[in-house]
Amino acid sequence: MTRKIVPLMLVIALLTAAFVSFGRISVSAESTVTVTAAEFGKENAQEVTTATVKGISFEFAQSTGSNPPKYYSNPSAVRTYKNNSVATEGNTLTISADSAITKIVFEFDTSKSGVPVPDSGSYDADAKTWTGSANAVTFTTTADQVRYASFTITVDGTLEGGTDPSPSDPSEEPAPVLDTPEKILTAAYALETGKALDGTFTLTGVIKSVDTAYNSEYKNVTVTMVVGELTDKPIQCFRLVNGEGVENGVETIGENDTITVTGKIKNFKGTVEFDANCTLDAFTKAEQPATEEPVEVLDTPEKILTAAYALETGKALDGEYTLTGVVTKINTPYNSEFKNITVTIEVAGLEDKPIQCYRLEGEGCDAIAKGDTITVKGKIKNYNGTVEFDSKCALLERVPGENQEEAPVLDTPEKILEALYALEDGDFLTGEHTLTGVIKSVDTAYNSDYKNVTVTIIVNGDSDRPVMCYRLAGDGADVIGEGDTVTVKGPMKNHGGTYEFAQGCVIVSYEKAQVTPPQTGDAEVIFSAVVIVLALSCGAVLLRRKKED
Repeated sequence: MTRKIVPLMLVIALLTAAFVSFGRISVSAESTVTVTAAEFGKENAQEVTTATVKGISFEFAQSTGSNPPKYYSNPSAVRTYKNNSVATEGNTLTISADSAITKIVFEFDTSKSGVPVPDSGSYDADAKTWTGSANAVTFTTTADQVRYASFTITVDGTLEGGTDPSPSDPSEEPAPVLDTPEKILTAAYALETGKALDGTFTLTGVIKSVDTAYNSEYKNVTVTMVVGELTDKPIQCFRLVNGEGVENGVETIGENDTITVTGKIKNFKGTVEFDANCTLDAFTKAEQPATEEPVEVLDTPEKILTAAYALETGKALDGEYTLTGVVTKINTPYNSEFKNITVTIEVAGLEDKPIQCYRLEGEGCDAIAKGDTITVKGKIKNYNGTVEFDSKCALLERVPGENQEEAPVLDTPEKILEALYALEDGDFLTGEHTLTGVIKSVDTAYNSDYKNVTVTIIVNGDSDRPVMCYRLAGDGADVIGEGDTVTVKGPMKNHGGTYEFAQGCVIVSYEKAQVTPPQTGDAEVIFSAVVIVLALSCGAVLLRRKKED
């Protein structure tokens, strides 16, 4: 019986020893702390030597570096320096702990920082991370400066203020797959302003509105569509162009048509949209109800203008139209650089429906004047309440106004001034003109931001007809002043009773006024001569008396 008990007790002892030993292995745990350079408690530009924070010891040494390590507060970091003579030497930093250090993640002052070189373990410069196992690790600064901002240190043990990593921490969830229209639009409506979804997407929907009519020059159109039942998440298709293999798509699509669009999706100032140059991949025209009346043909000026005045803001009539009317206003004078002019015309019998011709182009635009009859062709739209021919409308014909075969040729300063002072308030002279005059006053000082000045000139001494040069720009605008002679070119108008070169006028040339010494009058000359004669006479009398004495 005794013999059986002894082996049994021996087995129990061995098992107990094994479990105890195995249990000791399992009690070790990692701990992580983050220490910032500010926690070293140094003043700005103060030298740093040693510090112990949260159970971690930091020892900075000048070693062979050209300068000692120092702490700087803006931004907060300890700067270490290389040896300017030996490429592999410099300041050192030794980080130590009671337990083995297994990982150090660095943050640097990103404005300028080199790479620390460790004496053990390995360092990943891209991840800014050292890994290994040591109670102390020394890092040497060998190139540029190393600017230590913070250290996240993991040890195989426990630390003061340390945080044990949780083995159950969930990994970052993968980005959701946007594989349905609902997911795509939900993600798009969650975007911050200015942000975009990654990649490109394709959606099919019904056009709710045509936001910008088809542009024949750039071959694009802007529409808003609704996808399926997602009526609360409309998406704009900005500057939509035909995709590969699609013909007469963006040129013809309209409300209620079904379209398929591909492109990047973004939030532009609160509007969720397909970005510019998204592509129309397919389209189906909406079926017209059998009972729907045919679209009215706009084949008379009255029908055209009535339809134009019924447009909502931002909408345009389909196609192009031609109208003839009398010029009642020059809204913007002819621009010789861009070769266009903006005028308003009234069609006979429809004077209550004036139409603006915005940036009208074509031969003869430079000669258009109030009272002329012109024929214009182009697209017609409602722009913020103004019914107008859109930009790049074309002048087809111009007939000078009644009793005006052609605008008079203003080829002298006198003729220009006479025509200018004959203008009604708000009217412009036709074309651009050039005058030379002497600056009477500087009405608004030179503006260095906009590089212009406002002055008033007198032409040929005609002080009864001064000409203001409004926001005059060009070489010399910053130096001209009263009394200087200046030659100015630009549009001319009557602005509320002020006759002026309008904004956009420029200096052709200028000449600074000559400063001459004051002239001596005849009376001053005679007076000076008398004084000289009297002085000479007095001198002669004194000499004679001296001789007599």
